[in-house]
Amino acid sequence: MYIPNSYSEYISPIPILFSLHGGGDYAEYNMRYSGFKEHADKDPFILIYPQGYFYGDKGTTGWNTESEGINDVAFIERIIDWVGGKYNAQLNEVYVTGFSNGGFMSYHLACNLSEKIAAIAPVAGLMGNYTYDTCSPLHPTPLIHIHGEQDKTISLGGSSYYRALEESRASAGVMTLWQGYNHCAEFYQELLYDDDGIILGVLNKWTNCLHRADINYWRIFNQGHEWDGPNDFDTSQTIWNFLRNFDLNGAKN
Repeated sequence: MYIPNSYSEYISPIPILFSLHGGGDYAEYNMRYSGFKEHADKDPFILIYPQGYFYGDKGTTGWNTESEGINDVAFIERIIDWVGGKYNAQLNEVYVTGFSNGGFMSYHLACNLSEKIAAIAPVAGLMGNYTYDTCSPLHPTPLIHIHGEQDKTISLGGSSYYRALEESRASAGVMTLWQGYNHCAEFYQELLYDDDGIILGVLNKWTNCLHRADINYWRIFNQGHEWDGPNDFDTSQTIWNFLRNFDLNGAKN
């Protein structure tokens, strides 16, 4: 957990951002590579790095997005309630981001704890079949998804265990699902260039959504299964620039 330098009990309530590590990963490492601490000091928010359960039989850590087993939704909910009782937190501005398995959990929380989650930002993680099939958010949920086109670990095209990100003949796709939940009426694309004019990726944007709960999907061309690829794209800054515009009621302004 990280409390920004400017925090005091006398300031206006500040948002909460959860950053969830990937499978086989740890909160400590996520704190290092995600790079949110400097943003929390510049634009104050409470930063939480929860630790996923260690599965001794598998020898690895992770988040449970299935119907049985460890209840990680309840775990995150308890943390939100604890932080709200101890700190000067704005509880209608609780955001979740996560890498890989943490991205899967971000979607799972948006589906199963939407009464407390204002917006999400999955990175290199999709929706498992159970999450996809049972998802029932209580409100339109702003969403920014970042994924490397060269990701061979969590493929954009999906697998037998998780759904594809984009629409295909076989599946409506994760983006189509959330476009429907958010009732978005418009779609357009923007190309992302580096300082030398080289195209780094494409931003797919769904706008004119209910409560202005927009969807941004960044597809980064020369990036694999990683938080920041070998280019000029700043993942943490891009995420925070998006999330900070929303609360439980949608767009703030």
